[in-house]
Amino acid sequence: METPRSQQAFLDAHISGKSTKSHPIGDFKDNIDIAGVNIGSDEINSLTEENDYIDGAILDAFMRLLNCKEGTKCISTNFFHSLSMHGWTESLQDETLQMLEGSTDWPVLLIPIYTTLPNHWTLVVRQESESREGSFDFFFLDSLHNGNDRRSQSVKNLFLSTDLFEQSRNDTWKMITTTHQHGVDCGAHVCLFSYLANEDPKDLQTIFEDDPYRRRFSPGQLRGWITSVILGRRMLKPPLPD
Repeated sequence: METPRSQQAFLDAHISGKSTKSHPIGDFKDNIDIAGVNIGSDEINSLTEENDYIDGAILDAFMRLLNCKEGTKCISTNFFHSLSMHGWTESLQDETLQMLEGSTDWPVLLIPIYTTLPNHWTLVVRQESESREGSFDFFFLDSLHNGNDRRSQSVKNLFLSTDLFEQSRNDTWKMITTTHQHGVDCGAHVCLFSYLANEDPKDLQTIFEDDPYRRRFSPGQLRGWITSVILGRRMLKPPLPD
C-alpha cells in the first residue's frame, strides 16, 4: 500500500532528521491501516507529541511490524487492559488463544502492559528457562523504576489469576529497570525493549548494564524512530542514545 503524500512528507522529515520535536499532524483526514491496525491522527499525534503517552494502537502496530523471529509471539495491548478491567473472561480467553494460534508453549512471549496510577507502559517478556527444563523466566522491563517492585508484583498477580499462566506460579520473575526515560516516553521504551527482546532475549539481563543503553536518549529520538517505522510500514534498526 502506498503511503499518502502528506504522511510521506512527514515521514521524510523525520528520516532526514529535520524534525525531532513535537509535530502534530492533525491534517490527516482518513485513518490508515498499519499492519492490520487502524491508525488515525489522534494515535499518530500521541506518538509525535512529546508530552503525550503513546496510544496502544501504535504499540500494536509496531509489534506487528516487528517480524518476530521463529518461536516469538507478541500479545496485543488489549490482553492486559481487558484482564485488569474485567478479569479472565471467556471472551478474553478466546481472543488470547487466537493470538497465540492455539498454543501457550511459545518459547518467547512479548506482552506490553499499561497500568494506571500512574499511567505507565512496561513490557513483560516470558522466555524458556535455560537452567530449569520445562519452566519459564519472566522479565519485567520498566523504564521508570521508582525503587520498589509493587508495580511488577501487581502485574504478576494478575497473570497468575489466569489459567494461561497459573502453571508459572513457581517460575522466576525478574525486574530489569532503566533510568533513561524522558518525560512520558515509557511507551517508546516498550518498543525499544520489544525490538531488543526479539533480536536476542537471552541478553536482556545484561544489555542495559553496559553502554550504549546506560546513556539517555535525547528528547524525540525514540519517537522519531517509531514514527519512521509506523508510517514507513517497515522495521528499522533503533538509534543509539546520543
